[in-house]
Amino acid sequence: MVSSTSIGTLDIQQSACLIMHTSLRKIKKINTSSTYLTTKDLQKNLLNQAAKMADALVQKGNPIKLAVLQVGTNPASSVYVNIKKKMADQHDIPCDVYLLDEDMPQEMLHKTIEDLNNDTSVTGILLQLPLPQHLNARQALDCIAPEKDVDGLTVINAGLLEMNAPEAMQPATPLGVMRILDWQKIDVRGMDVTVIGRSNLVGRPIASLLGLRGATVTVCHLDTKDLRAHLKNAELVVCAAGHAGLVQPNDLKQGVYLIDVGITPIEGSDGKRKILGDIDPTCLPKSTFQTKVPGGVGPMTVASLMTNAIDAAYLQAGLPRPTWQLPQ
Repeated sequence: MVSSTSIGTLDIQQSACLIMHTSLRKIKKINTSSTYLTTKDLQKNLLNQAAKMADALVQKGNPIKLAVLQVGTNPASSVYVNIKKKMADQHDIPCDVYLLDEDMPQEMLHKTIEDLNNDTSVTGILLQLPLPQHLNARQALDCIAPEKDVDGLTVINAGLLEMNAPEAMQPATPLGVMRILDWQKIDVRGMDVTVIGRSNLVGRPIASLLGLRGATVTVCHLDTKDLRAHLKNAELVVCAAGHAGLVQPNDLKQGVYLIDVGITPIEGSDGKRKILGDIDPTCLPKSTFQTKVPGGVGPMTVASLMTNAIDAAYLQAGLPRPTWQLPQ
């Protein structure tokens, strides 16, 4: 015979099991819900703020102008320069493009940059990469005055970033990645993060920014012997290797955050040009979110370049760096 006390205890246990079972089902549903993340709305928000900031600066009688230098006629460079010029024009940021001869000597390139450094109407300078093979990009970049270095690629700005100095100008793509994380309210403190790529433009500064926020960062690259070993426990993966499909679903843990910086153009079976990322699209079900390629990191790179141009102009005018608001 079962007592009423036993029945009550049994009912409570069954109810608890039911509640736990329901909760587990909810947790499972959340963990397996994946999103392809696009940043068009976030980009629009930042660019609209940039237009207002530029107008306010001009109304106070301060200069703002972005100078973009392209050496030669590299087709990819021409596309990127045109995108930057278009975005600047659409958001009231004056922008001059300098198309320089392919065979320009190093000394002449340095002289051109120095002239822009000394031009008080120019508040931001961007040297489009890559340069023709006979030119030394490092030497040319370091000719740019650090306060006008809107790409954040001079050794001075790189050093300031490593020291977590507030005056550092952060490279646009790493800054864009950090803004995506902030937008999604991802706190990386204590998080295991794997960054694939070690370029001065993307991989190294991203790793530094994540480390400065308290993440435990592992930096890998195409020469890493066992890439999967460094990916399988990562809670966040940022891939900037330029190698299509490098990261596969079996490399990842469930619920990982995936940020894909890589861009590889290919010709599809239909003869049309397609853009592939470093992280295979089949990884999406493994993730909490995966940034779309194209449409994820790319728009944020352009937006962050424009906000850098505004920051540089404000700082040169002796004004505080603007505070950029991210949409909720």
